Amino acid sequence: MIRIAINKCNDLLRQRKKVVPLEDVPEPMTTMEEGLPELLDRLDRPTRVILILHYAQGYTTREIAKMMKMPHGTVTSKLKRGRDKLAKQMEEESV
Repeated sequence: MIRIAINKCNDLLRQRKKVVPLEDVPEPMTTMEEGLPELLDRLDRPTRVILILHYAQGYTTREIAKMMKMPHGTVTSKLKRGRDKLAKQMEEESV
């Protein structure tokens, strides 16, 4: 079941570039949220998936480690590095 969640997440990432019908477009986002998908796309795939699973889906780092078949330390370090990279990119974008 957890593997299905990872596959669904990967499917969503692949479909992101496809055209979305106008009625499926969500409410307008804040300027920070508007730039977030582009900033996430700049990250490597495992880091991006970890960030999405943790912050958007609410999984713990231990759950993500099991899902992705990675050591817990690898997940936590990728999560930290991903946050740091996003913060740096956001800072550069706002300058």
